[in-house]
Amino acid sequence: MSVVRTAKSRLCEFELHDDGVVHQNYVTVNTVVELADSIETFETFRKLTDGAPALLLADITNVKSATAEARAYAETEEFAAAVQALAMVTGSMFGRVVGNFFMRVNKPKFPTRLFNERAKALEWLHTHRESAAA
Repeated sequence: MSVVRTAKSRLCEFELHDDGVVHQNYVTVNTVVELADSIETFETFRKLTDGAPALLLADITNVKSATAEARAYAETEEFAAAVQALAMVTGSMFGRVVGNFFMRVNKPKFPTRLFNERAKALEWLHTHRESAAA
């Protein structure tokens, strides 16, 4: 898979790959995500995809925590319409806590799963691309 376009927000780097998956990486260790960060990150994601719904692979290894407001932003109708499915990847304990908390408390309106391995996350996302196209 090759990179088609890239973008950057204050906290994240994004790559849109030719398979339609957006790769999001938090670049700073021990990141605390606040509402303003979530809004900026989402706007960057939407610009990268030209507003089209997309599959999202988010590497949250460097995320230490996210405020309730930042997590709640992912519950909005606008966010749900933009993300076909979300695969979160992490190798850190903090990332696992943040990811599990998000899935259990915020209950996203799109398929969401947490993975240790990027390859398995991509495989899972691709099943959602095929079901979204049907």
